[in-house]
Amino acid sequence: MKYFPFSEKVQHLKQLLRSVHKHKIETYLREKRYNENITVNNLSDIYVEPYVHDVEHNRQIKVEELLSPDPLTGKIPQKVLLYGPGGIGKTMAALSLLSMWVDGQLPSIENLFFFSMRELSLLRQRRCSLADLLFTHQGIQKPRADIVRQYFANMSQSLFIFEDCESGLYTSEWESEPIRYDTEVKVAKLVGSIICGKTMPGARVLVTARPGAVNEYHVFDRKAEMYGFDESRVDRYLSMYCAGSDTANDNIESLIRNYIDDNNNNIGSFCYVPMFCNLLCRIAKLIWNGHNQMYLPKTITQLLTTSVLTFAVEHHPDIKGNTPSEYDVIAHLKDPLLHHSKLAKEGMSGLPIKLLFSEDDLERWGLSKSTARLLSLLMVFKDKVQGPVSREDTELHCFVHFIMQEFLAAIGLVSNIDDIERQMADTPNLGQLDMVLTFVSGLVSDPANRHFLESLGFQTTVTAADLLRLIVKQDHENRRRDRKRTILLLLRLVYESRQPDLWAVIKDFVLNYAKDIFGNDVRELNLEYTEISPVELQALIYVMPHMDDFTMLT
Repeated sequence: MKYFPFSEKVQHLKQLLRSVHKHKIETYLREKRYNENITVNNLSDIYVEPYVHDVEHNRQIKVEELLSPDPLTGKIPQKVLLYGPGGIGKTMAALSLLSMWVDGQLPSIENLFFFSMRELSLLRQRRCSLADLLFTHQGIQKPRADIVRQYFANMSQSLFIFEDCESGLYTSEWESEPIRYDTEVKVAKLVGSIICGKTMPGARVLVTARPGAVNEYHVFDRKAEMYGFDESRVDRYLSMYCAGSDTANDNIESLIRNYIDDNNNNIGSFCYVPMFCNLLCRIAKLIWNGHNQMYLPKTITQLLTTSVLTFAVEHHPDIKGNTPSEYDVIAHLKDPLLHHSKLAKEGMSGLPIKLLFSEDDLERWGLSKSTARLLSLLMVFKDKVQGPVSREDTELHCFVHFIMQEFLAAIGLVSNIDDIERQMADTPNLGQLDMVLTFVSGLVSDPANRHFLESLGFQTTVTAADLLRLIVKQDHENRRRDRKRTILLLLRLVYESRQPDLWAVIKDFVLNYAKDIFGNDVRELNLEYTEISPVELQALIYVMPHMDDFTMLT
């Protein structure tokens, strides 16, 4: 073993962690199949930074400005929360910060530790020391405590990023006493202690989460919301994607742009969500390459159903390379989709749900690795997991994205309104529930989506109007949700159903509360991203022509 003097050991540890994080970024990007040759140095070739909104100062900021001093007080934020809906770009924003640090572009941050909470969620009942979390988990041999003390000599220049912090790690033990370097405790307690500043006091923390987490955390001195793309960002992303495509670049870009520009399609909201924009591009590419049984979607739910079919054509060993009918594709996917819809439905009620699946899981459920990969919906696929996450370093893990889980949960709930009502009462995460309800609205409203359900063996009597009435009823009975969010959700469901006459179902509820909430006629809102998110804006624009009754608010 090479000998290093003490000071060199500290520097060697710093270099080792930078190397580990560089590999982590590049592995993630390659697994998402952006580009096999992607590196930290050319991340900008495939990454368009989404719109980030500083909540306190009502301004647009860059991702790296999340760590900058307050523009008025000059105070450096210690605890930062970046939140936004699924697919909006939180993970890539966190990775871009990590990339900047690896590349030496964050001079105020000397030490950085990046943790995927979806992986740590596997460990929430397992005991783990701070040394394991910081080093063994990164694939690095535990250094001595004296080296670690020197490593963290200036704690204020250390940053901990906990990405995707909605994986069931909230705990009442977060405000507990400091945890020593070699003391083993439950991972949830250890992570919470770092976030709250009990352990590693003085270190800075960045957490990314869904909107539902905003009211569950009380330790943050800066909160920012990720709104996704605007038109200029969509334009840059399409150019980047098509420039990296391996076929008919100009034709694919033209196909996508013409489809977006056709106002009859009402798909602007897709492209404001980075992940949805990526899915739309992939579907368009497949259509251009001759898979005429595919179609470009007009709703978020159609986007998910079509994506499932698209990924099957791309990856399923019995389908890949063929041009099968939609019925043939669904026949190959029926069993795994039904099994995962059951798991996802259980997970909505706060029951333990696996986010990562081992090779044994796949074999037990009769899933090929290719089928599991398509269900992973663009996310992490690991052939090797080091450290405390897995005692077996050869175990295969497949992450099922939360949006796919919510889509599958909607499939499991769609049969009758009573199931939906029970789920609404039992679901602790209202942000997650909103997305499920959006998918339910799309599944029951659209003939193509109903055909998808029927091919899986589902029959439903639920209508979008039933769903809207149920949400209004729930709000009146227990007022569990922010009423502004309820109104925006109702508008989104009308938009997703593509049935504008459903405005009549929610009109009285919205008229009763809209003026108090929005401060004026909703139609006179300043339609910029400081008011509502781009997806909600698209829903509002869609319903506006049918809002004649809003004249009574002015």
